[in-house]
Amino acid sequence: MGCISSLITDKTKILDLNSSTSVKSSEKEQVLDLSFPTDFCYYYMQNMYFKNNTWYYFKADSLTSFSIMNEFIGSYLSKLKNLPTVTYEVSKVNKKFEMIYGISSVNFKNQDSYKYFLLPDLIEEDILYPWDIKVIESLKKFAINSLNEKQFLKQIFDLLAIDIYMAQNDRTDVNLQLQVDKSNDFITLAPIYDYFYCDDTSWFKTLKNVIISLNDTTITKLIKEYPEFKVSLESVLSYNIKEILNQICNDYYFNQDCLEYNNILDYYKIKDEKQKEYINSLIK
Repeated sequence: MGCISSLITDKTKILDLNSSTSVKSSEKEQVLDLSFPTDFCYYYMQNMYFKNNTWYYFKADSLTSFSIMNEFIGSYLSKLKNLPTVTYEVSKVNKKFEMIYGISSVNFKNQDSYKYFLLPDLIEEDILYPWDIKVIESLKKFAINSLNEKQFLKQIFDLLAIDIYMAQNDRTDVNLQLQVDKSNDFITLAPIYDYFYCDDTSWFKTLKNVIISLNDTTITKLIKEYPEFKVSLESVLSYNIKEILNQICNDYYFNQDCLEYNNILDYYKIKDEKQKEYINSLIK
């Protein structure tokens, strides 16, 4: 069993996606509404389900890591920072005569109210792919006014702070979306998703991030250039990972009286200490 599968109790609500409505690939492509490379598009479509007139994206539990728990924690941290975020349901699907447990999120796109973009849709390639501070300056230009710019930058800095704390090493140009409100042209981050690939620590590493590659040098530069980013980064030091894990377990009725949960608690306690030590070393 995987990490989350071992925590499920009789009270845990499980969404059964096995009876989802059969839909054509063309319908899935229309929902995605993204110009992914073919391999990405195929991968995403393989895990899309339509049930009760709702689109879901499914991620299977992992046997070898805490990837699914990372997703829960990332979502909860986003809520703490008032960032838009997807939420997850414990789910199951039947693949090749095997019951697979995992999590699913509801498709967040509201095409009537918002326009959605990936960073490559807005930023020129020669600016985007060096992953430098120039990307942030370029993004500011899409704000409709000073209020929008302030709010948009705060979202970006809060997301970067969470990604550093989580050691998120896969924030690519296909899992970060922007949205523009059609009613007032305000640009913001679209709901945050995908903390599946997080490392154990940020020490001595460069974390892959489409906004700016995150390492000692770039983080220090961000702190120097943007006092608001330093505030965002300092705020993660107040996170109480034990309380967050406890809240997740309470919300999903997970079993906390088992070996798997003790392993989870030990892992994130050590990671929390390492990450806060790392952040303190940069902001002192």
